[in-house]
Amino acid sequence: MELKTIHFLAVAGFAVAVLCVPATPGFAVPTLQVDILGGTYDTTTETIVTSDKAFTVRAWLTPGNGNNEDIMELISREYLLSIAVVPKASSTFDPSSSSFLIDGDTINVTEEMEYGVPPLEDMVASADPGDLSDHGIFETFFYELSFYFNSQAEYTTVNVQYNPGAPLIAGSGSYVVEFDVNVSALSGSIGGQPIGLHFDLYDASGINKQDSEDIDVGKFAPFSHDAEYRPPPRDNSEEIPEPASLAIWGLLGAVGLVAGVRNARVKSGRMC
Repeated sequence: MELKTIHFLAVAGFAVAVLCVPATPGFAVPTLQVDILGGTYDTTTETIVTSDKAFTVRAWLTPGNGNNEDIMELISREYLLSIAVVPKASSTFDPSSSSFLIDGDTINVTEEMEYGVPPLEDMVASADPGDLSDHGIFETFFYELSFYFNSQAEYTTVNVQYNPGAPLIAGSGSYVVEFDVNVSALSGSIGGQPIGLHFDLYDASGINKQDSEDIDVGKFAPFSHDAEYRPPPRDNSEEIPEPASLAIWGLLGAVGLVAGVRNARVKSGRMC
């Protein structure tokens, strides 16, 4: 084989090898992400989760390599954090005295929430093509928290899908807002499952051209980069028996006692 042919095959093989190398996860960082400090990534639902009663939710904005004007435009937008009841609740769901805290403010479940699909509109939170996809969460009760990013709160960019819950590192490339959440007073269940909270992030910069009251999402965190509080599984091993159960066990105990006394009398030669 000629030297030129060997050289050509070597170069071609190297090129194929380079093309087949998978992209580094850090290269595919979405513009918006949701994270939970100390959370873990559930690969089945593609969601960052925690079961802690008190935790910190982080909203991430990564503008990318645009010019300074474009970056500042993204930073200056109004953003919304949606906090939704999971599993999906019906419109008649009404837990008793259930609430959670976000940055110290009490949010009463259902009473201070809307039902449907975000973003919240002046008309009704019903679903339309410009809203978030239901992604297994909506329609349900949800609360929207409006906020802005701070151009001074800049950190090293991470892809939360591959590095969830990590400490913030001062640097450049991304902007972060943190929210302190406490679910100690969250109660109620749906289908026997204790309720949790699901977090989505988006901006509502889009206005439906057909209806000025219909607000649509602009940019939003991909559903592989959202977050959720999931209550720990119930421990039934230490549950206190209900009164009916106690009555049954008491009856069985009484029957056993009578049987024991009768057997003792039979053995001693006496019959009742």
